[in-house]
This record gives sequence, structure tokens and C-alpha cells, in this order.
Amino acid sequence: MAATTPIQEPTDAELQAAWAAVRGPDWPTLPQILTAARQYQLVRGAALRLARGERAKAEPTANTPPRAAPRGPKPPHHPPQFDHKRAAAGDRDDD
Repeated sequence: MAATTPIQEPTDAELQAAWAAVRGPDWPTLPQILTAARQYQLVRGAALRLARGERAKAEPTANTPPRAAPRGPKPPHHPPQFDHKRAAAGDRDDD
């Protein structure tokens, strides 16, 4: 079994650089991010990628899939005219 290398926690400088690379316009400051678990994980992952020499944020791709055509309204639901289960059971209307 091959030994795995432990993940080294990012430094403060790496966290700062990663936060600057991935933050959105409405994101809070880095100290507030560090307490927000979801955004912290995004920043932490980006910092680890920066530490490995990778890009922190993926560039948008030019091949975006086409949008699906909008669907029309659903047809109205009508109850079945003939009940196959009742007919199979031999049940008849007494009309």
C-alpha cells in the first residue's frame, strides 16, 4: 500500500490570494469568510490548488451547451373513461 501524503493546511497568504481569486461581488471579507463554512471550503480548496501551482478559478468555457427549448403548458388531466381494473374484476356499472 502506497503511503499518502498528508494535506498541508494553506497559509494565510495562500488563503488571501485564493479569496481574491474566487470571491464574488457580494461576498464578505476574508475574516468573515473563515467563519462561514461553505465559502471557507471554496477558499480553502482554491488555496490548496494555488499551493500546488494550479489555477484557483477555472476559466469559463466557450462550449456552453444550448438551452433546452421551453415547454408549453401541460394538457389538462382528465380521469380515465374506461377503468381496466374494474373490467378485469368483473365489476359493472348498474346504469
